[in-house]
Amino acid sequence: RRVLFRSMNLEPLREADSERLAQAIIGAPGGRTHAELPARIAAASGGNPFLIHEMATLERRRSEAGNVEEQTGFETSLAGAMNNRLSSMSQAAGALLEVIAVAGEALPDDVLQNASGAGNSYRAARDELLGMRVARAVNRGTHADLDIYHARQRGVVEALRRIDAAEVHGRIAAAF
Repeated sequence: RRVLFRSMNLEPLREADSERLAQAIIGAPGGRTHAELPARIAAASGGNPFLIHEMATLERRRSEAGNVEEQTGFETSLAGAMNNRLSSMSQAAGALLEVIAVAGEALPDDVLQNASGAGNSYRAARDELLGMRVARAVNRGTHADLDIYHARQRGVVEALRRIDAAEVHGRIAAAF
């Protein structure tokens, strides 16, 4: 079976379109949702639909939870959205995410399993990261390697988890 794809360079969304997308994800205006939030998300995203989705989803969840204190902070950033996700993932998924964030490229399962120390929890950790959209499978024809979902997540994960990149690179090298 042959998989065909085409790479396309896309321009960022215009500010008005970014605001509309953010508002659509956040939901109906009113209630605890601040009127200026879609504009702040649009500005922070630079027109990147992925970033708009991440930040708006975080704000929608905060609104649904009625978390007024967090909302007043307006953490409209990828770091805010990622921190929310990182706080809820399993230890094995966190260790695996550290490896794929530092690696800089997609790596095969056996290397990731050994470098992360996930052991028998590897498949569950992998599925957890894929489900949370912080990792993606990269088709290699006969198998799929695992990589960070979006390049901008790499630095954010490294900073939030205070990763010792040299130590993780050492584990990756040893796993090969």
